[in-house]
Amino acid sequence: MKLAPIAAALSLSLAPALSFAATTNNLDIYYVPSADIDIDVDGGGEASDDGDGYGIKGEFQFSDQAFFTGEYQSVDYDDAGDLDQIRAGVGYRFTTNALPIWYVRGEFVQLDDGDDEQNGYGVHGGVRGENGRLGIVAEAGYVDVDDADGFEFLVGGDYSIDSTFALFADYRYTDLDFDGGDITLKDVRLGVRARF
Repeated sequence: MKLAPIAAALSLSLAPALSFAATTNNLDIYYVPSADIDIDVDGGGEASDDGDGYGIKGEFQFSDQAFFTGEYQSVDYDDAGDLDQIRAGVGYRFTTNALPIWYVRGEFVQLDDGDDEQNGYGVHGGVRGENGRLGIVAEAGYVDVDDADGFEFLVGGDYSIDSTFALFADYRYTDLDFDGGDITLKDVRLGVRARF
């Protein structure tokens, strides 16, 4: 009989942490305070630029282990102008009720600087871990658009304010090779996440 109150108290104390891990529908609004672009043209030298921007991204579960993703990001570089990214895809979690959570994702990728639109795909694998209110994520992937392809990496973390809202930060590094050189994108993103 004495175990019932203890079990009830334990379940109440663990409920917030478990709800953070169980919720899989996220909508993120973010600011890009640091966006760097490096262009290296074979035999033509190098150029670098920086800027800032904003974005919105989301993840929406449609089965126990499968989910949709979407992202729109716009960066305004000081000299190079705007670069918009649109991504939409589907992913699969290999684990749902245990940490860490391993997943894969395939997505449509569009890069548009206003003069040239590049369309293609991305494939990524990642892992997410949580400890109380803190979460960390790491991803590695490959992006292939019309005239360029290369590897992409992301690392980030988040802090859950409550079961609905969290603050997050991440860093995405994209290195794309094209015929005659390469382009590197480095974005720091800070934002608010809503779970539902």
